[in-house]
Amino acid sequence: MRVKLSALHAAIDFDYTSEELVTKLGDVGIEIESTESTAATFKDVFVARVIHTALHPTHHRLQLVDLDLGSRGTTSVCTAATNVREGDIIPVVIPGGRTADGMDIATRMFGTVESFGMLCSWKELGLDSDLLSSEEKEGILHLGSGAIPGSPFEEAWPVGDTALEVSVTPDRGDALSVLGLARWIEVLRAREANQPFDMGDIKLPLPSALPHARNDGDLAVTVENPSLCSSYIGVLVQDVVSGRSSHAFRTQLYQLCVRPVSRIVDMTNLCLKQYGQPTHAFDYDRLQEHRIIVRTSLPSETIVTLDGVLRSLEPGTLIIADAAVPVAVAGVMGGLTSSVTAATTRIVFEIAHFDPRAVARASRHLGIKTDAAYLYERGTDPGLTVSAVPSVLSALVREQCLGSYVSRVASAGIPVPAKPPLILDLGRMNGYLGSNLDAADMQRLFGYEGIVSSVKGTTLSVTPPSFRGDLTSWPEYVEEIVRMEGYDEFPSHAPNLALRRGSESPLKALCKRLRQILVGIGLVESRTVSFVRESTVTAMGLPSAPLLLNPLTVDWDALRPTMAVGLAGAAVRNLSRGREGFASFEIGKTFSVRDQSFDEETRLGILLAGKWQDANWTTPAASTSIFVLKGIAESILRDLHVPCNAVPSDSAILETGASVLISSETTALGTLGILRHDVGALLGLERDTFYAEFSVDALLKSIPSISFKEFSRFPSIRRDIAVLVDSSMTAGQLQAIITENGGPLLKTIVVFDSFQGGSLPTGKKSVGFSMDFASPDRTLLGDEVDVLVSSVEAALATRVGGILRRTRV
Repeated sequence: MRVKLSALHAAIDFDYTSEELVTKLGDVGIEIESTESTAATFKDVFVARVIHTALHPTHHRLQLVDLDLGSRGTTSVCTAATNVREGDIIPVVIPGGRTADGMDIATRMFGTVESFGMLCSWKELGLDSDLLSSEEKEGILHLGSGAIPGSPFEEAWPVGDTALEVSVTPDRGDALSVLGLARWIEVLRAREANQPFDMGDIKLPLPSALPHARNDGDLAVTVENPSLCSSYIGVLVQDVVSGRSSHAFRTQLYQLCVRPVSRIVDMTNLCLKQYGQPTHAFDYDRLQEHRIIVRTSLPSETIVTLDGVLRSLEPGTLIIADAAVPVAVAGVMGGLTSSVTAATTRIVFEIAHFDPRAVARASRHLGIKTDAAYLYERGTDPGLTVSAVPSVLSALVREQCLGSYVSRVASAGIPVPAKPPLILDLGRMNGYLGSNLDAADMQRLFGYEGIVSSVKGTTLSVTPPSFRGDLTSWPEYVEEIVRMEGYDEFPSHAPNLALRRGSESPLKALCKRLRQILVGIGLVESRTVSFVRESTVTAMGLPSAPLLLNPLTVDWDALRPTMAVGLAGAAVRNLSRGREGFASFEIGKTFSVRDQSFDEETRLGILLAGKWQDANWTTPAASTSIFVLKGIAESILRDLHVPCNAVPSDSAILETGASVLISSETTALGTLGILRHDVGALLGLERDTFYAEFSVDALLKSIPSISFKEFSRFPSIRRDIAVLVDSSMTAGQLQAIITENGGPLLKTIVVFDSFQGGSLPTGKKSVGFSMDFASPDRTLLGDEVDVLVSSVEAALATRVGGILRRTRV
């Protein structure tokens, strides 16, 4: 929020400089993010009233303007401005003066006519264009009847001032107004004077009753869900005259850093900035059946908002409707169909207390950010909603629109009840603070802020004012004590807790170990976001991903169910920048929908494409293949001592017949294979891509307990065999038969050859295995090994019909 120092001085008397005020407000938790001071850089600029205008006798684009300067007499100037009429109140710089942009003014001849000065626009006066209406920025600045002819311009317009940029935490809506800041200045004064908080020192009008109404209008208000709108007040005002606000009102808006628009809009903006209560104006005659209904939106409902955009409302959005259609998004923005126009004569002002979460939800879903929504999200004062603001607003209308009157006040909802007292344990409070404050001390500190308190034994009963919606639990009252007493008043103590050595969870330790293994192999780690596009996941053939309620962008509207999307995106970026290949892994969370809730799992994704190892002076670049990926997976499982087996499987994102499921006993660990070409094209990869994904949680459960087993000190014996089998048999199936029949002396099995075609029969293939046998306590004899190899050969022949050959080494 941005407000000028002069607006605060108008609300409460204080003698702090701007620098002191920034420091003192910061001490009580109200951050002033920045300040910007301006001063009158012009000289001898006065307010003047136009007496007479006439065309210049020789310069037809100029006119002669006679001016009344009050006690300073009269003068005349020549001007090319076209927006000057008799009776206008305008600024003029006289000879010897200077404009804000540094132009020195002197008497000047225009043909045969002498000009004694220059009329001023906002540029010559150095005004802030962001706080001026479009009319005020066109030609000569018009001040209005409130400015006194002959007075210096700086007295008629707040030129020299300091603008404060206020930044608050999300629960401190009480400080987002002039009234809110004035209350905190009163807190500072009360603390310095050691006296209780006194709202009577604040000069803003704060009536305690609803405005009087003639009750000659027809207006009905209904609130369907009081939990979303605790109170709603509609004030019907008749005989309203639209148009430009008065000079005094516009200068007040300038102090509040608000750009004037029209009388009605200006009044609602003043209530927002001055009192911290957003209000909205409806055209009474454009409300169907003159009804206002506060409800949630229905499926397929839409609204054209004031910015002219047709918006689809999410079901459950809090809206304001008439008898037929939505006319506003509650707390966010009004609708175009009920907006106030120049022809409007009957106005309904909305003053309401909406649930902050409902407003925040609507604002984020529609992508609309307004000052009203910003304030509602941080909490408004329900006390102001019910009493002060309706009366203040009706008084403003009568002041700005002569002849207008309040026709009817209609209200609905259940006003927010007074906050129940909270019991604070004095011992607990002091223990938390490391202090020794008694009940009287705490009462005194709370009294500075207007917090009512009473002593009950060893406890304190406290009740906050209605505007302090952030005070809900005892730690927050501890913070208020620290603020009021001063952060430097509390002693520092060394921690008295024993520091213990931290530990690393098994899952985190395994992730660290996996990174070391894969980086050692030669892969690079990627880090991608957990968000994906739901339509992409569906197109890949995967189950629906968990959707986000408030996605950052349309491309990130769901949580990833697989690591493939992020790794594919990283591969596309690398390959598009001249890389010959991509070999990377990522460890992260994946998410899935389960019934009415969600599951998350830590997974490892590995993606290879193109060259997986760069060329160097001794070795050419190495291309990726399914066997490279298989070798990487085997290296991981071997390093973790996880026993595994692989069987063909069907995967939604891997090619049929080119994917396997890797499991350990009955636990599925993951899959690996060739990425489906249509999935690769969807993700931007137009080449063969190899992908593996493992569950790190499943790996953790499958790691066996490792114990040391003495290795054999005796030489091993190697036997190579080749078996001719049907081409449908896998090496893994044959290896399982060899392991089962090789006995305890069989230590390792390695596939060294797989061949088919050539002289081999059709439909057959030859698979070669190397087997190492060793004993831990003796040197094996060849005959002993021959018996074991014969057992293996017999099992292969009988179980798979293999034709076997043996080579002895």
